[in-house]
Amino acid sequence: MNNAHHIALMQAMPLDLPTDAGIPECVHLLPGGGTVHTDDRRGPYYVTSLQAIIAAASSVKLPIDENHSIDFAGPRGEPSPARGHIVELQARDDGLWGRVEWNASGRSLMEEKAYLGISPVITHDPAKNITGVLRASLTNRPNLRGPCEALRRDPLWAQVSASLYGANRKRCAGSLQAAALRNGWEGNAATGGFGGHFRAVQGFRYVE
Repeated sequence: MNNAHHIALMQAMPLDLPTDAGIPECVHLLPGGGTVHTDDRRGPYYVTSLQAIIAAASSVKLPIDENHSIDFAGPRGEPSPARGHIVELQARDDGLWGRVEWNASGRSLMEEKAYLGISPVITHDPAKNITGVLRASLTNRPNLRGPCEALRRDPLWAQVSASLYGANRKRCAGSLQAAALRNGWEGNAATGGFGGHFRAVQGFRYVE
């Protein structure tokens, strides 16, 4: 399978917003070498070579949108404008940075301090080693939690993996029954399923 088809929307890095009226010239995209954890448990991902990530950049200009509109709104034919472009990737001691050319709308958003973080869209191999950066997105969410349902409904994405943990049906059924008794739902108690005793780890790929 082509590694470039493994795409993930990463947790947001804080924007380095100036305290005065200025705007950030560079944005912090990835931490330095090692493990990159995500709150929604899609990770961890691994940074093994910042130089290799820079060399794999698919475009001289990588777009910066809002709330991952290129990945969610764009495939549906809805607007997904760039607010600026990353024109240079830089390997620094604390990770991967991108020098940005903001357009007028992006400069306005930065001056208003409308967003707190930036979330890169990365490619990775099956072992979750990060192999490239495709674009980035302004966001106020520290991590994109639960995009699976949106991706599952999108015809341009295909689910390729899923794993469940804690699959004890008997225990879960008992837990559901106990919750029903506590809350007076005896007549509507579920008799099966996994309740809250599982976590799903799911993978998707972009369908060309």
